[in-house]
Formats: sequence, C-alpha cells, structure tokens
Amino acid sequence: MVRPLDSSLTAALQALSRRPAIHLTLEDHVLHYASYQSPGNADCWHDACLASDNSLVRVQVTRSAGGGITSAFQFQRITDPSLSTQWTVWSSLPGSSGLMFEDGGCAVSNSNGTLRAFAQRGTGGTQIWVWTSTNNGVSWSGPQTVLSPPGDAFVKGLASAGNNDLFFLYDVSGGDSIGCAFYSSGSWSALTSWTLPALPSAAGVAVAWTGSQYSLVYSDSYNLFSCTFAPTSGVWTAGPIIAPATTTAIGRFAPHLSFVDGIYTLTFVESDSGFMTGLVYNYPRQRFSSDLLHWSSGLILPDLPCIYGAVSLTLPAPVTGNAGARGYVITQATVSSAPLFQASNPAQFLDLSAAVLSYQRYEQSGLPARLEVQIDNAGGVYNALATSGNSYKPFSLNAKLVLSEGYYAGVSNVPDLIQTGVYHLEQIHWLRSPHENRLLLVAKDVTRDLDLSPRFQNVYTNQTLGFLVTEICAQAGLLTVQLPTSSQVLQIVSSFVLQAGQS
Repeated sequence: MVRPLDSSLTAALQALSRRPAIHLTLEDHVLHYASYQSPGNADCWHDACLASDNSLVRVQVTRSAGGGITSAFQFQRITDPSLSTQWTVWSSLPGSSGLMFEDGGCAVSNSNGTLRAFAQRGTGGTQIWVWTSTNNGVSWSGPQTVLSPPGDAFVKGLASAGNNDLFFLYDVSGGDSIGCAFYSSGSWSALTSWTLPALPSAAGVAVAWTGSQYSLVYSDSYNLFSCTFAPTSGVWTAGPIIAPATTTAIGRFAPHLSFVDGIYTLTFVESDSGFMTGLVYNYPRQRFSSDLLHWSSGLILPDLPCIYGAVSLTLPAPVTGNAGARGYVITQATVSSAPLFQASNPAQFLDLSAAVLSYQRYEQSGLPARLEVQIDNAGGVYNALATSGNSYKPFSLNAKLVLSEGYYAGVSNVPDLIQTGVYHLEQIHWLRSPHENRLLLVAKDVTRDLDLSPRFQNVYTNQTLGFLVTEICAQAGLLTVQLPTSSQVLQIVSSFVLQAGQS
C-alpha cells in the first residue's frame, strides 16, 4: 500500500539521522447492547421513526380478543429514553379504536418533518389509513384513506421509506403481491402493483429510498427476498435472495430497515421450532450492508425474544434528559441500547502513546496483519480500565488499536505522523513480577474476519468474480471493498458454494 507523504516527512526520511514518533489510541466502537428498558408491553406489530426534533415516535396495532379486526392503532412519543414511563404510555390515534386489523402490520415514517402513521382498517372496510403529524408526534390528524387494496384484500406488512411513500404486501389470487402509493399535491396516488411473480405467502416488508430508486426486503416466512422499484420508469427488478431457505426449519419474518452513516441495518426475526438447532426460539437477527446488495452474516440478539419484529434505530442526543447519542433495538417487551462511540467518552477512547514500551508489526501473505504492543502499567494505572462483565472499559476485546507512525520533523521538530494500521484487540496479557508491571496487547487487522465461518450454506450461480469477492467480504462484515477494474474481476463463475462451517 502506497501512502502519500508531505514534504517535511519526506525530508525526515532522507535525513542522515531521524527520530521516530508514534501515536497509538485504543477505541471501542463496538455497540455493546444491554437491557435498557423493560416496558413489558404485549407483543404486537409495531414500528418507530426519528422525528425532526430527535424524539422517538412509535406506533403499534394492539392484539385484540375480538377476532383480529377490532384492534386499536396507538402511538407513543419518547423525548427522554432514560425515563421508563415514556416507554409504557400509549395513546390511540383518532378514530382507530376497535376498528383496526391486527395482523396487517403498521408503519411510521418522517417525510421532511411530516410524520405519517399507517395501518389497515379491519371493521367496516379494509382501507389503508394514514394519520399525519406536523409537530413531531405531539398531535395527529386523520384518518385519511390512502387506498383500498384490490378485492378488499388484507395486507401482510406495511413499510414507508420517509419519501412520501407507502409500500405493502397484500393478498392476491395464488399468493401475495407488493403494491405502493405516493403522496403529492395533497392526495395519494392510485395503486402501483409490482410486476414480479406472486409470493406463496408473506410475512412483512421493509423499504429504503436510495435517492433514485426504492430497495425492498420482504419475507415469505422463510426466505428473505429483495427487489428494487424505480418510480420514474415504474420498473420492478428482482434482486438476490438475502437469506435463501431450502426447508421450513428456520423462519424469517418481520423485516425492518434503517440507514445510518452509510450502513443499512436489516433487523428481522429468526425462528426455530427446535428442528434445526434443538432449541425453540424467536430472536432478532441484525445484518448489515453498504449497498443493499451484499449483506453480512450479522448477529443474533438472544436477549430480545419476540414474534412481531424488532426495530433498530440510532438516536442523537434526545430532546430532554441525559441519555446521549445511543443505538437502540426495540421490541415491545424489552429495549436494548448502547452508547455510540465518542472520543470524549473515557470508557471508549484512550490515548496510549506515552505508555508504549515497544511494539512489533507482523505481516505475512495470506494471513491477517498482527500487532503486539507492550504498555507500561506502572502502579497499575490501567488496571481499572479493563472490561469486566457488562462494565465496558477501553481495554475491551474487539476494540480498535489505531496506530500512526512517522518522525519528528520540520524546524519545530514536532511529530509528523500518518495512520499505518487499524487492528482489533484479541488478547490482553497482564505481565506482573517484582520487577515489572506491563500489558501485552495482541491485535489483528480486520482481514481476520475472513476466517469466520458462515452459519448457512450459500450457493451462487453465474456471478462475476468481483461479485463473489464482494459477497464473501460482506458475509465477514467487510462492507466497503474496492476492487480493481480488470477483465479478471469481470469473469463469470458458473457455480460457487460458500459452505456452512468453513472459513
């Protein structure tokens, strides 16, 4: 890798004598989700979005004892996530009590400051209704009819990307289809139905607006499919299957999409009746992508069992309180949260430059780069800064060691540094004797994740070499890969299998 050097650093390298300089920081960017609130709400279809004033607005369709078509559509506005009471108080949206279809799902989105909440009527009609708020969810007007699904069909999921839009799954002869409508000049458009084959069944849909087209993720209860819709041309295009299923052993449903800092987070419920793993569970799984095409294997959140979905959101500093910028995974019964990385947080950032006694970098073809650093721990100054249990401190496994190297340069003889490596902490050794008190930190660069094993087998047919390389990197969590523009990268591979349990 070639790194550009400024003139002063170049001069230092060419000098007969030079004094090396380094800068080493320890940064914990990992979202350590932990139980944050336990509202204990009954599980049901729900959704959430961020209002323009950084309040969190949630909606739910309550479960009804009256046959599933007499539910209420309710909302919740959270201005201080640290207050448990704000997670338990719900208010019914105007005109919704006793009328809503409980299994149609719901959605809420922010379209340039206008909040819209969607759900389907169940008693007296099957219209998809929308409620609107222009004051960040404090008050709502409606309901207004978006449209009635063809044949008064029931819907199997609702989603909005916050672009004055609505997408939904609905019953058709032989299965389920996707339709959409758009708001413009004070009214909703007529239904636009997709042109792809009907699904045999449906269990939720999620959508994201990329600026030129919509990307959708939807479920048939077992597979997670993707497609795109270009509103200017009206063209629907089938995408790759995100999570293919060859059996009904693992269920996947209730997808949600969020987009933060260039990364899409797909959260869905993964279910096993005990046939596949021997365990009966309904856990959310998160998967990540930078292009809505290649997805990481992701992670399971076993502390949040649910059936009707989990919503992942990132909130900046809230309207009130001291919750700070945090990431949230929200189910009806439990809310998990983790603080976002901030260099000003002493639990997430530590400058180790002055304590480095020695370090070595090991680089070998075909293996992850390795960094070993010895840190002066005289007087046990760093003893209390190591993670213990759920008390996370800077010395935490998988935290980043960011190394910059250079020389003292220029007339003022100040350090002139460039970043030369980012490594993930794998081992922390405490070296103690009557004559020493040191820490040995062992870390590897991010290519170590290519040695991880996929959980499920993945089969690819007639894909380019570049697609396969990008896909394998994404499965390992490496989401931003730059490939050369060569003919070799464009070669078609007729068949490739990424086997479960193998790196």
